[in-house]
Amino acid sequence: MVAAVTEQLGLEDASREKIIEASRFHDIGKIAVPHRILARTGTLDAEDRAVVETHCEIGSWLLRDRGCPVLDLAATIAVQHHENIDGSGYPYGLAGEEISFEARVVHVCDVFDALTSDRTYRPAFTVAEALRMVVADAGQAFDPKIVEALTAVVPDWKLCAA
Repeated sequence: MVAAVTEQLGLEDASREKIIEASRFHDIGKIAVPHRILARTGTLDAEDRAVVETHCEIGSWLLRDRGCPVLDLAATIAVQHHENIDGSGYPYGLAGEEISFEARVVHVCDVFDALTSDRTYRPAFTVAEALRMVVADAGQAFDPKIVEALTAVVPDWKLCAA
């Protein structure tokens, strides 16, 4: 999805490729989250949610300062991909332009992917349901321009919007 969205946004090939490569590492910090938490079928309690939220900083720590531009970008994406445009995300409560453009792209694509995938705690939403949820959060959780690009690349979005 990152490839299609970045193309829709008109990014140059070199920038697109760097984001695509770096985005693959966004959840690498989950290797430090115990399986019993990731595989839980019910709602996470506050303690387990706090553990899951550490994956952003752990991922950044694993990736940063490696002397590789793609991994440097991956470190930024890892730590910022759960930050919301309105400042309500984690781990730092960044808002708007404080969040890197690349992390804002990955955030939208990651949430759309998560919503349309089966999880241990719920079945996948339909593409239409997921799009409605993402569009509803444009301007709060998500950068509206990136949401607009997502809706442009998902087939039959106009049918889903009704």
